[in-house]
Amino acid sequence: MELLEGEALADRLQKGPLPLHDVLKYGQQIASALDAAHRQGITHRDLKPGNVMLTPSGAKLLDFGLAKTAASSCRTGTCSSSRRHPWAASD
Repeated sequence: MELLEGEALADRLQKGPLPLHDVLKYGQQIASALDAAHRQGITHRDLKPGNVMLTPSGAKLLDFGLAKTAASSCRTGTCSSSRRHPWAASD
């Protein structure tokens, strides 16, 4: 697990609005993280300022605890997914 230095977006917003440049930068980074998850068949399901960490290297999306995979939403019982979750330990 990675140790992140920075502050939660929720905490940063308590100090006041972000400059437009930062809003656009963080928005693009969050959208990119969601796109990467969606391409792996993962839906975050708990996107909120408290689950975004602002670090020196950019915004990081946290807490995939409520995430669902595309396979987990299958109702027939025949669906399966061999995709590795990006947060899972490597073999």
